[in-house]
Amino acid sequence: MTGGGQPYIGERVRRREDGRLVTGRSRFVDDLDIRFHVPYDSVRDTSRGTPWTTWFVGGRINLATACLGRWRDDAQWSQQQAIVAETEAGEVRTLTYRQLAVEVDRLAHGLRAEGGGPGDVVAVFLPMVPEAVVAAYAIALVGAIYMPVFSGFAAGAVASRLQDARDVLARVLA
Repeated sequence: MTGGGQPYIGERVRRREDGRLVTGRSRFVDDLDIRFHVPYDSVRDTSRGTPWTTWFVGGRINLATACLGRWRDDAQWSQQQAIVAETEAGEVRTLTYRQLAVEVDRLAHGLRAEGGGPGDVVAVFLPMVPEAVVAAYAIALVGAIYMPVFSGFAAGAVASRLQDARDVLARVLA
């Protein structure tokens, strides 16, 4: 949309049931049913220049809720596979959306019980297993920052990352 509220030539425009005009990227968000906890005021702000565009200004969204929470109680989706993991030995593990949500909630509760919350950095040392996905979603759910720590990192690199994160709630999940 242009600054005057008029659509660009050729831009697809439609009006939602509530009367709100939906265009361009806001239509994309609307069509995908992306749910913001706090609605955005504008789709983008280019006042600092195009390279520093801010998207969905004023809006707040939680990754775990947007990607997982919305499917947990849906009759059709809750029993669908959310994760399929296969080990090098050929062992296959699956988690449905509901099972994944239960595990995420359990770990998020544990993080909160340990004092973890918004803005905290949680260091995670896990191989590529379903629990790594659980950890990522649980950390997002509590509003913390996910900091991966891999075995391939040298000791100095791990120490540096942990020192750079002022308040680290470190967890090693095995």
